[in-house]
Amino acid sequence: MRLLRLSPNPDFSDPLLFGIADCIDADTNGGLLNSDLSDILMVSNLNKIAGKKAAKNSDFGRATGYLQTALSLLPQDHWETRYRLSIELHLTLAQCAHATSNLDLAKKSLREIIDHGRELNDTLDAHYQLIFMTNLVKGKQLVALKSCVEILGQLGENVGASGLNLFTNMVASIRQTLNSRSDAELLNFKQLGASDSNSKRRLQFLSQACVVSSTGVDPKTNFHTLCRSMEICLSEGYSRVRFVFEA
Repeated sequence: MRLLRLSPNPDFSDPLLFGIADCIDADTNGGLLNSDLSDILMVSNLNKIAGKKAAKNSDFGRATGYLQTALSLLPQDHWETRYRLSIELHLTLAQCAHATSNLDLAKKSLREIIDHGRELNDTLDAHYQLIFMTNLVKGKQLVALKSCVEILGQLGENVGASGLNLFTNMVASIRQTLNSRSDAELLNFKQLGASDSNSKRRLQFLSQACVVSSTGVDPKTNFHTLCRSMEICLSEGYSRVRFVFEA
């Protein structure tokens, strides 16, 4: 602990990082209850960094252990006092747990974020990943799609609307826009920037809804989300963000 106090911010690239974390965790196991909060948070931070490094090395089982230790050392009111850190740790833990097929732990971590999130934007990554995992379970595609459509509704997208006239108008509008643009314009689509977060999020969940509904559970929603995604790309810009579940 004395050495950790001298260097409270461990180096991510330190080849001894795992050894240091393992030694301190073993030495302090059960012995931090009466320690200063600053010492406890230093050990928590050490485990967070070790967990992220283990995840980067694809050692997800080891990463899960470090991240669970990091979370266990946070104060009981961490959702009030360390809100962003709590989201970061739970999200990373969910990704690592999913990579080790521990779906119960992954879902529990994601629901923690959803239950304690102060704003919708703070919970979108958790919602996206939870929907992703739900869609992998046989017979749960409709549940996943419903969740996705609900999030899109909160983002301002009325995906539930349907009807032949609506679809005909969407296709006609897309065709008109494409025909009105030169080849040069079509090859130079605007790319969404950092200030276009709402557009990126809508495209993210529209893409997810399109994938889920493509299994045949709801062809109308599949067509609607595909057309709506094209409309956004043509009118607002496209995003290069990879909409996949990554650890």
